[in-house]
Formats: sequence, structure tokens, C-alpha cells
Amino acid sequence: KLVDIDNQFSLSNVVHVKLIEADIDATVYPSPFTQFVNVLYTSELDGQVNIKMMDMNGRVITDKLVDLSPGKNILTIDNLQSLSTGMYSIQITYFKVTKE
Repeated sequence: KLVDIDNQFSLSNVVHVKLIEADIDATVYPSPFTQFVNVLYTSELDGQVNIKMMDMNGRVITDKLVDLSPGKNILTIDNLQSLSTGMYSIQITYFKVTKE
């Protein structure tokens, strides 16, 4: 429900959300990296994935939403030369929006 400052309101559409377990295999290379890193990920599903690169303090370095096709997919994260030496993590989250 959205209420305006003049107390007029409107209702939003209802969206059903269903959680799906996705088996996604991923390989990250080169390791260690200097300027870029490739994320190679394989899935049997289509949809979208959110790929985040974070430092060990949880600070998000990059956050990309990309399409996922069945089979092999690759994403290059570049412009990383200014990052400090250290450990970084990659998080891949799968989702697919369907209308019922």
C-alpha cells in the first residue's frame, strides 16, 4: 500500500516468490589477480545471477546482475588494480522471476 501526503493511496501488484535451489559450479581465475578476475560459472538453469565481490570486511567491491544461460557462462570483473593485497570473496546468488 502506497500512501501519498494527501492521504490518497494505491495498492501494488502482488508478486509470488518461490525459492529455488540452484546448483551452480564456479571457478575464479587467475589467483592471485592483479587487474581483473574471471568468474566461470556453469548451471543447468536459466534466469539471472547476482555476482558480488567483497573484501574480508564485507565491503562490496562490485555488484553485477547478469543473465544466466544453461551451460558455461563467464564474467570478467576488471579495473581491480587499485585494490589492496588481501583476500576477497565472490558470492553468486541465483534467482528467476516468474509471473503466475
